[in-house]
Amino acid sequence: MHGFFATRALRQGASRSKNIAYGRLDDVEVMLFDYAYTTGSGKNRSTHHQTVAFFQSDALDLPEFVARPEGLFDKIGQVFGYQDIDLPMHPEFSRRFILRGADEGRIRDAFTPEVARYF
Repeated sequence: MHGFFATRALRQGASRSKNIAYGRLDDVEVMLFDYAYTTGSGKNRSTHHQTVAFFQSDALDLPEFVARPEGLFDKIGQVFGYQDIDLPMHPEFSRRFILRGADEGRIRDAFTPEVARYF
C-alpha cells in the first residue's frame, strides 16, 4: 500500500487493523479493513476508528486521494487553509466529506456525478 493515506494516516499513534478482506477482481487489487489508532495518554487518550477501502490497478488510472466524512475539526482547519476539494455540482457531497489529494483536477474528474451521488 502506498500514497498519502498509507504514509500518513496508517502511521498515527498506536494502531491495529482487523476484519481484513483482500482479493482481486479482474486486474484490480481490493483490500477492505477496519483500522483503529490511539493517540495521547491518560485523560487525553483518544481512539479513532476508520473503515478503509484500498484499490490498486493500472487499469483504473485513479489519482491518489483521501475521502472521508468531514468532522468539526476539518471545518475549523479549512479556515486556516486545510485542503478540502469541493465539488460545486455536488454540494451535499462537499458538505459531508473531506476530499484531499495532490492532483485536484484528476480527483474532480474521478468523482463523477454517479460517484458523488453514491456517497
